[in-house]
Amino acid sequence: MHHSELNGGRKGAAGHLARLGFQVDQIAVDPKDWSYAEVAATVEDYFEMLGDVLAGRSINKSKHNEMLRERLNNRSTASVELKHQNISAILDRQGLMWLTGYAPRGNVQLLLRAVVNDWVSDRPEMFMSLPPDTHKAPPSMLPLVAPPTAKAFRETQRERRGIKVDFGERDARNRQLGQAGEQWVLTILKANLLRLGRPDLADAVRWVSQEKGDGLGYDIEAYDSEARPLYIEVKTTNGGIAAPFLVTANEVAVSKEEADHYVIYRVFDFAKEPKVYVLKGPVDVSCELTPHLWRAFPK
Repeated sequence: MHHSELNGGRKGAAGHLARLGFQVDQIAVDPKDWSYAEVAATVEDYFEMLGDVLAGRSINKSKHNEMLRERLNNRSTASVELKHQNISAILDRQGLMWLTGYAPRGNVQLLLRAVVNDWVSDRPEMFMSLPPDTHKAPPSMLPLVAPPTAKAFRETQRERRGIKVDFGERDARNRQLGQAGEQWVLTILKANLLRLGRPDLADAVRWVSQEKGDGLGYDIEAYDSEARPLYIEVKTTNGGIAAPFLVTANEVAVSKEEADHYVIYRVFDFAKEPKVYVLKGPVDVSCELTPHLWRAFPK
């Protein structure tokens, strides 16, 4: 790519390179800016803590902050905390899980965004992991929240261009994660019916994707408190609420055929503190669908 293709031409390109940590002639770097070495150390520290949390190990954030500052250029405790929050913001805008306790904060350094994106692209397996105990004791009721807005989805899609991994596709292909999410929802559905005094309906709930296979277009056959049937497709991710998910042509077709009974349970933040939003009826009505994969036949 030529410098003329970038916003601002040669000077704009040089400025971007300088902000990414390169030394560029005739471009002054703000001495207060974090260097590449500082940013890389901070990103490494953040993901070390996140890895410990996912493995069920406790972390001492104050100790991490203190030890990290020994590797930095006279940075304060508050500035390190803010940088960790900036990392959470990058991950959150990409629909990925972030470290609880470091709430996302904006105004993110360009260099930090690049280093985080590289880290995620090189180590995607962290974001596909299951929680240590796979939620042995789910709550008695589903922790329901409102679905994200279309704007949030579009912002997430725009941010995700910086990484090389399609986490929506990886979620769909991760059978262990999918089954864990389905079992988690199944357990809560049964518990909720028992709580409502309908043991007969609780006994009738079926995990059909395990009993009959994946071709039905949904994972669970269940009932509401009035004994109306529900056909539930569970989509599970370790990512945040705005993480996109994949649906098959069969799922879309079945959702139209069973419009009054079809429900998608979108489980997110599964590795941390799982929550759910619900989409009812035909998928092409409840969602904005974009082509992801075509089946091709030679003419």
